[in-house]
Amino acid sequence: MEIQYKRMTDEAIEDYIWRVCSNKEGGKYNLTWEEVGNILNSECDEEYTSSRWRKNYQNEKRGYERAILKNMNSDVAIGELKIAKMELEMERKKKQTDSVFYNRILREHSREEMLKEKVVEALKNADKIPLPNFSVLTQTKQKVKYLIY
Repeated sequence: MEIQYKRMTDEAIEDYIWRVCSNKEGGKYNLTWEEVGNILNSECDEEYTSSRWRKNYQNEKRGYERAILKNMNSDVAIGELKIAKMELEMERKKKQTDSVFYNRILREHSREEMLKEKVVEALKNADKIPLPNFSVLTQTKQKVKYLIY
């Protein structure tokens, strides 16, 4: 078996099968599907017919082509998702702004009510507070010395 048909040491089995089959189909390897089947059977330690290897490759190829088409469309879908996300974020900010305004009004009214309640409570408790005895202060004459610079 030629070296180009052998599996490389760091090559995954799926990658190896893909490489051999795609190179056969692309004309790089001048092999028949029967020879491809024999090579893959010996390298993968399987006993499948060449038809099975060919069908598996064709299925993977169709999946690969679909994935490529979806990737091209996924860029458009990603752009649309970004726009939708931005619109959703804008709606959220509108609601948040409205909520901030609403909370500010509630806070101001609650503060006014609390102040009224505290004043009423203080007036009710004013009778219970004993007043201190004040003595009249007398004025005494003191000599004041000034410092002059």
